Amino acid sequence: DDRMRRLGRELSPGRAALCVLVSAADWAQLRARMAPLAGELLLVELTPEAEAALAQAAERHEAEE
Repeated sequence: DDRMRRLGRELSPGRAALCVLVSAADWAQLRARMAPLAGELLLVELTPEAEAALAQAAERHEAEE
């Protein structure tokens, strides 16, 4: 999506990005704990359609193993 394309353009050499998928989180606590790292925190909630597509991809991956 557009956010990932922007991240790819703006991520300079020597920097890193971490993508994490969680089912539940305390967003306020996460922001507070990440603040000292001085990075940019992007939070995105998946649509039901995106969740279903991700679950299908995971099932296909597991079947291939």
